[in-house]
Amino acid sequence: GGAQPPTRVSALRCVSTVDEAGVGEVPFDAVAAVDAVAEAAATRVGQLADKVGSLRKQVRDPAEADEWLNRGNSLLGLPRNQWRQGLTQVEVPDYGQLDESGMPTLVTVQLEPKKDFQKNAELCFKKSRKIRRAVEKLAPMIEACETDLARWEAHAADAAKLRQAHRSVGALSREDEEVIRQLHDELVGLGLVQLPAPPEPERDPAEEAAQ
Repeated sequence: GGAQPPTRVSALRCVSTVDEAGVGEVPFDAVAAVDAVAEAAATRVGQLADKVGSLRKQVRDPAEADEWLNRGNSLLGLPRNQWRQGLTQVEVPDYGQLDESGMPTLVTVQLEPKKDFQKNAELCFKKSRKIRRAVEKLAPMIEACETDLARWEAHAADAAKLRQAHRSVGALSREDEEVIRQLHDELVGLGLVQLPAPPEPERDPAEEAAQ
């Protein structure tokens, strides 16, 4: 029973040493991290560029929404007695495009054969609304993504310059090390840079003997 008190003291001393010396934490080494940061920053640029491209593909030209709206309005203006079941297309005046004499040009509108002019017009309006909703939803997402892309393009350029400078000079200035540290932390948060595993704290022999 006499060995118990020294064991507790040893354990406390061990914890105190860990707290004071920071054992278990890996000190940041900007020189060692510069290559990984430069590569990960370039990877982030690629990710964001792909995302911007994907979002842009989902957006239709707002002018196309206007075209569908005009087609729908033109269909509503047609005499109902002109419609017959099985009609697949019809020419309508396009008031958005006037000819040299100021008259609307004629455009061909494809029809759902089983639907009359009014129901086909409703389909045109639905397509117009769908395009507009997509633009309204995606435009701010694209803008935010493009802003992020521009930011990371600048970061990647900085990291590439610092990597080249390190290879040429063999060292980094304190300011450069801070840049690498900040980029490193953000890239870790994005999962593009992995933190090294912390070393196992040294075990106190007295503590091990007590177990």
